Amino acid sequence: MKKFYPLFILASLCSTLFFSCKKESSNTTETPKTADPNTFIDKRDGNVYRIVKIGKQIWMAENFRYLPYLTDSITISSKIPTFNVHSYKGTDLMVAKSLSNYKNYAVLYNYAAAKAVCPEGWHLPTAAEWQTLVDSLGGDKVAGAKLKDTTLWLELKGGTTNETGFTARPGGLRLNNGNYPTIGTTGYYWSSTPSIPSNFTMYGMTRLGTYIMSFDMIDSCGLSVRYIKD
Repeated sequence: MKKFYPLFILASLCSTLFFSCKKESSNTTETPKTADPNTFIDKRDGNVYRIVKIGKQIWMAENFRYLPYLTDSITISSKIPTFNVHSYKGTDLMVAKSLSNYKNYAVLYNYAAAKAVCPEGWHLPTAAEWQTLVDSLGGDKVAGAKLKDTTLWLELKGGTTNETGFTARPGGLRLNNGNYPTIGTTGYYWSSTPSIPSNFTMYGMTRLGTYIMSFDMIDSCGLSVRYIKD
């Protein structure tokens, strides 16, 4: 013989089952996603940078591209941060960021800008830290080949392997006359070490051979930047 239950009992049972399932569901937590240990995310603009460990050092493996505003290429300053994209002489951010030179080589910073925009947990490498990198790869006569990108260097003379994953790119520079030479053939990077007044040591690579060399560079010029982990 079938049993029939009053409607209010069935409603009560359904209500109990619903809230029981809801409670069980609310206690279920998803495993949080962890950040890729081989990348760094700049929270200011969302840009993601590959990072690489070489010896005991941890470097950004891409040219830094944080670009809060653009400076007219004829504006030269040692004190005010300046930001430029190679060969672009305007000040429209959207235009600048759409250019292949920005996508391939990122931003050229004067020394003040290179110091000012460094993200937390990183710093502009000293000349000694650059030299430690070079020495760990066999010295200045051969280190360049192990650091250079294998695709963007023009008329490359001398082997390049990028075996470190550092992917040094030939972003050229901005001179104090507002000109933008040597894109595709040289890559110049700031260090934080002063040499003579208004000059800092920079490290450079060219298309000629496997060398990486240090020079003095006046701090108002625009160079590429790679930061190193604190």
